[in-house]
Amino acid sequence: MIYSFSIFDRHCNCIYNRRYIHDGPLLTQSKPSSVNLKNSIGDPLGVSITSLPPDNGSGDNFSPLGITTKSKESGSSSAINGPIPGYINKYNDSNASKLLFGIMYSLKNITAKLGDLASLFNTLKSFSTENFRVHFMESATGLKFVLATDNEVDNLQHILKELYTNYYLNHVVYNALSPVEFGTDANEHGKISNSDFINATDSFLTSLSVFK
Repeated sequence: MIYSFSIFDRHCNCIYNRRYIHDGPLLTQSKPSSVNLKNSIGDPLGVSITSLPPDNGSGDNFSPLGITTKSKESGSSSAINGPIPGYINKYNDSNASKLLFGIMYSLKNITAKLGDLASLFNTLKSFSTENFRVHFMESATGLKFVLATDNEVDNLQHILKELYTNYYLNHVVYNALSPVEFGTDANEHGKISNSDFINATDSFLTSLSVFK
């Protein structure tokens, strides 16, 4: 099951965040979770990091990376109640997004240092906790593509690469109306709001067998 799709730019800004609403109980972080690292070929590194859920100060439950249900949030006027219910660019600046970037940044550095000296580099592909798995890919320009799923989903590297090459490049980079840099202001111009990109990625992700 795919919970959310996010893109971070090289300046640490979340320039796109798409959360999908699924039926079922809301999963929240109520206790420490153990993060298991994998190297670039998918082998476990034998390293775990325990993290506590943050207090965002708003009184909201911490929902890890967009694990959201209809029973909790479908009544909100900001939710998309169409064929693909969810939220677009609502949680870009939330504590969950900031925590996600911080975790990825730290684990990326740790993974690189734990790499085999005979290898040129060792890259972070994914990490998992008790309730979810995060799939990660970084482009040559520093863009970070992230998919949050349940633990039943194994490897989505090919999906992340397709999101970048076939969707981000075609609908954002090659679009003359798109800004060169996102995340430079707090309004909609600082986020990807291209309807073609949103509709195309929604259609692609929801067509996957692992989406539900």
